[in-house]
Amino acid sequence: MQLEALAVRLRPRTPFEAADLGVRLCQGTAKSVYFCYALVAAPLMILAVASYEISAWIPTVLIWWAKPWLDRTILFVLSRAAFGVATTPLDVWRAQRQVWWRQILFTWTIRRLSPWRSLTEPVYQLEGFSIFKSSPRIKQIRGRSMAAAAMMTSVFSLCEMALAFALFSLVFWLAPVGRTPGLDEIISGDAPVWLQLSLPLSYAATVLFLEPFYVAAGFGMYLNRRAELEGWDIEQEFRRAFSLKRQVAATVAALLIVFAIPAHARQQPAPPNEPPSREEIAKAVETVKGDPNLATERTIKTLRWKGATPTGPAKFPGWLAWIGSLFAWIAESTRVLIWCGALLLAGMVVVYLSRIARTKLAAAAGDDGFIAPTHVRDLDIRPESLPDDIGAAARELWERGDQRAALALLYRGMLSRLAHVHRVPIRDSSTEGDCVALATAQLPDRSDYISRLVRVWQRLGYGHETVDSDVVHGLCDEFDGALQRVTA
Repeated sequence: MQLEALAVRLRPRTPFEAADLGVRLCQGTAKSVYFCYALVAAPLMILAVASYEISAWIPTVLIWWAKPWLDRTILFVLSRAAFGVATTPLDVWRAQRQVWWRQILFTWTIRRLSPWRSLTEPVYQLEGFSIFKSSPRIKQIRGRSMAAAAMMTSVFSLCEMALAFALFSLVFWLAPVGRTPGLDEIISGDAPVWLQLSLPLSYAATVLFLEPFYVAAGFGMYLNRRAELEGWDIEQEFRRAFSLKRQVAATVAALLIVFAIPAHARQQPAPPNEPPSREEIAKAVETVKGDPNLATERTIKTLRWKGATPTGPAKFPGWLAWIGSLFAWIAESTRVLIWCGALLLAGMVVVYLSRIARTKLAAAAGDDGFIAPTHVRDLDIRPESLPDDIGAAARELWERGDQRAALALLYRGMLSRLAHVHRVPIRDSSTEGDCVALATAQLPDRSDYISRLVRVWQRLGYGHETVDSDVVHGLCDEFDGALQRVTA
């Protein structure tokens, strides 16, 4: 490590002061950091956003899961900036094997679940430790900074969430009057494409902006921890102090050599300048390790009277010690909580995918064992609970001014015809969006009418919007033709 080349001034700092140092380093090299990072992150985020057609939540999860891999490019640029070296995308491309592909499986799995990954990532990436031999070094680097690193991760997560939702809220703030999307559209899954994409795009923009600062804060903590363990700040100050007087010292030494050494000594051949052998180096290292003054731990024995109370560090108040113990417990249990959350999320994903697969297979191949429900949510869809001519009855209710009851009757009749007549596998917990998706898959020629009816029902039932009478009259007149009974 060439400490004289460090462009960062090291001194004893608290972990959060070290995080501020990393943030300032990121600000000073923002151009190269964001340029290199954006060239790597933008294609991945585009691919993630393109997966919204599978499900609306997948793009956000993919971007969140890819963050440890994206952090490696940021750390590569910051590590060179710490020595005053500018980085270009060509430099990142040349180092792609070390930056992108080394430990890629570990980065995409276990590293995602680390609550202090920005502090320990330099150990894996910059120090070159293997996954299986890095545990002692990781514990040494974490040391007293573990709780601060976990807390920093939590703070950045909260800032990320707040910024992402703030960007997403612009959709509602800037929407034209009367075109503001309703919460029911988002929950039911019937929102337009631009609304479905707004949340993952907001999260992607947040990660593009905030992630370099998170990595830089962890890198600052890492440099501070290295300075504590290896005395970098002391060595750096010595080097700077002696570098100012190097030329003067060289001049004085030359004069001493010229005037103090006898003339006959200058005629003797100079001894060869041979480097020390490996045995000599190993012996010197063992000598240094055996010196008790250079050990990492020292045991000092002192004399004291029997029964005397040893003087120790000042004790903190009980409530302050309790808060410290609470944060220590949170730091220790965060990994377990994250693993439990990941397992729960994986289970939910498996259940969700199995339900989708089962529903689509049943809709495509037909399910002879299907039993039509009697109620969907709180709506009674039994055929005997509905009038024979549903369209005419709904039109009569609309003409009497009972608009909500008219559309509710049309919607109940549609569900009854789909489930009891056309055997669409609707369940008692199906939403409007589920019903439209199932009907579209099994009855594509009737999907236009079903979508129009559900959309009008949502506008009036949930959005409390005014619906034109001509539109409702058309739905009433087309009801029997669009959802006619099956004749033998």
